[in-house]
Amino acid sequence: MPRRSRLQVAGLPVHIIQRGNNRQACFFAEDDYRFFLDCLVRLAKRFRCALHAYVLMTNHFHLLLRTGSTPIKTVMQRLLSGYAGAFNRRHRRIGQIFHIGLLWKKRWR
Repeated sequence: MPRRSRLQVAGLPVHIIQRGNNRQACFFAEDDYRFFLDCLVRLAKRFRCALHAYVLMTNHFHLLLRTGSTPIKTVMQRLLSGYAGAFNRRHRRIGQIFHIGLLWKKRWR
């Protein structure tokens, strides 16, 4: 049975948590953190998202993000797939980096 679609209300910030596959590292070096943030800022501008806060840990990250008309799913798919492709090329590896299934809270209070 498929899971229900997440409720997204335009204009409300969402707390997004994404961890590495099998809780493994998704950032190995400082360049990885910088590249991820560059991708995030570029996508936020492109999709007119407000990035209120972020925390990048070795094996996961948190974002407090508010989107306009673009679904969060679209923004996150672009961010994660773009970063994963570059990360795999940079570190000469294959496979997924992030845990399948985005974790997020319904809304920030």
